[in-house]
Amino acid sequence: MQLNVEMLKTVFRKYGTFIGFLLIVVFFWMQRPDTFMTSRNWLNITQQISILCVVSFTMTIVMVGGDFDLSVGSMASLAGIVASVLLQNGASIWLALGGAIVTGMLGGLMNGFLVAYLKLSAFVSTLGTLTIFGGLALLTSDGKTIFGRAIPDSVGEFGRGSITLWDGFELPNLTMIATVIFSFVGVILKHSVFGRQLYAVGGNAEASMLAGIPVSRLRLW
Repeated sequence: MQLNVEMLKTVFRKYGTFIGFLLIVVFFWMQRPDTFMTSRNWLNITQQISILCVVSFTMTIVMVGGDFDLSVGSMASLAGIVASVLLQNGASIWLALGGAIVTGMLGGLMNGFLVAYLKLSAFVSTLGTLTIFGGLALLTSDGKTIFGRAIPDSVGEFGRGSITLWDGFELPNLTMIATVIFSFVGVILKHSVFGRQLYAVGGNAEASMLAGIPVSRLRLW
């Protein structure tokens, strides 16, 4: 009996999130059996959550290293607003995309410096930068809502668009991008020196430092 209890604990510890997800799927399937499990509905779901998924993939990297980031939502908002403002002012799509990426990198470096080199608590420092990034987003947008009509049609069309793979099966562009980023993050974490070192730091930062792993530099990036 004791063995069965321990096995159940192990299963729920390893697969609890997946089991919970399956239970939610079954519940909604029972509520809407005719529409919920259709391919169109699932593609629509993946398109709607793709941006959130990309943010969660990056958060996974932070958490693997033993930290967390409360400012990730404000940072994503600021990066998106920077890109939108650049597009409003006639910048090319690639320049706007580059501006968003650079904004995100600078914000991440700021958080990393506070945690890795100033030795501040990740909770306290990212709680502070959450407010800073949110304020910068408000300042950049001048406190106004940026409507879709202010952004080039090609950007909106790409976000709503899809590619046809076979037999009329269409994969949304946002889903495709999220899948590519998911695969990239998975490869980095599982099959690169950086990823293995990150797992080591997340498991025991002090032992990793004694083993010669550049803990502060990893946490910075």
